[in-house]
Amino acid sequence: VALVVEPAESSAPGMSRFEFQQFVEAEVVPRWKEGFTILEGQGLWFSDQRKITEREPSRVLIRFHDGSAAASADIEAIRDAYIKAFTQDAVLRTDRTTCADF
Repeated sequence: VALVVEPAESSAPGMSRFEFQQFVEAEVVPRWKEGFTILEGQGLWFSDQRKITEREPSRVLIRFHDGSAAASADIEAIRDAYIKAFTQDAVLRTDRTTCADF
């Protein structure tokens, strides 16, 4: 699964890297003990209202899971917690079947 979160200071005034890390430690680590990856990026989209391309820092949380109902419930709990903690409209979730081996 990949969760795309927009931790931009513009949408969450005063939000710091420290606050994001606190969120990860409190909400993500306990649910994804087996491991995950956080990538930093930049989201871009066209604003019909402002007629410009908006840019906002983003983070992508990546985790491989077994597709179970329990794994999905954990993912949804993280999404819900992020929306509430940082006053967001949504958190993008993508799921894709894949084969991985370490």
